[in-house]
Amino acid sequence: MSDNINQNKKLFLGIDGGGSKTSFLIEDEDGNTIFYKESKGSSIDTFSYEEILANYQEVLSLPYKVDAIFAGIGGIASSEDINNFNNLLRKLPIIKEDTIINSDNDVICALYGGLNGNDGIILIAGTGSVVYGKNNEKYIRVGGYGHKEGDPGSSYDLGFKALKYLAKVIDHRYEESEFSKALKEKINVYDYQAFSKYINHVSRSEIASLSKVVTFYQDNEFAKRIILEGVDEVILMIKTCFKELKFDESNKEVLFSVIGSLGNSNTLYKETLINRLNTELPNLKIIKKMNEAYKGSVIKAKELIK
Repeated sequence: MSDNINQNKKLFLGIDGGGSKTSFLIEDEDGNTIFYKESKGSSIDTFSYEEILANYQEVLSLPYKVDAIFAGIGGIASSEDINNFNNLLRKLPIIKEDTIINSDNDVICALYGGLNGNDGIILIAGTGSVVYGKNNEKYIRVGGYGHKEGDPGSSYDLGFKALKYLAKVIDHRYEESEFSKALKEKINVYDYQAFSKYINHVSRSEIASLSKVVTFYQDNEFAKRIILEGVDEVILMIKTCFKELKFDESNKEVLFSVIGSLGNSNTLYKETLINRLNTELPNLKIIKKMNEAYKGSVIKAKELIK
């Protein structure tokens, strides 16, 4: 962070706001970090606008103003959400009369950070799943509707399918296995009554945590099937994004990055995903993410000036 701020250089604020934390990054036009801080979450489906504004005002009570702000916020899903959040940002003490302001869903921060602002596609495969890409000024999102839709190919998806398998073991439709024993031990559920109570009260994150049991027992017939079905789903999402962005109409190399714990752990899931992409979409150049999402929000803020 810099204590010597050149007032003649433009300043850019990027905000990456999720359900559990918010990252604030201010850079000058030369890429120097002026300010960085993490604070509590600011997803609009988790916190009220009043709570978010109070937190932002506290964090951003700084002795200078910025020229552009981009905020990628969890839960933003419509133009109305964007307008409401832009109005919130206009109340911050860090803006000037001519500060350029914009906001959108936080998946944009992941895209811009992961690919350093370049065209391409990202897959977020963690608790949830979504594919997002851009080609020139066109953006395409595939999936990401949330766990009630199923979040195919996500940790939640794998965990929920493991619970469906376990239910069949408990009432003897399937035989017991080391995989089912591990699931029972993990959730401390061994019979019909306990399972019925558990399934009606378990949280999304708890279900997602069961994906680690699935991938650990990936040699089990049913665990392997769950993993391969999940990969089938994300491959379909990636191919759809690839086609909708018209990357299929040229032979140019397309940057691609996987973000999230499930997609980056060394398991059958990752191995199958990478092998299939190399075979079925050979134009994809698979890379590690280049930057964190909060860096992506600043890249996007700088783009607003351009």
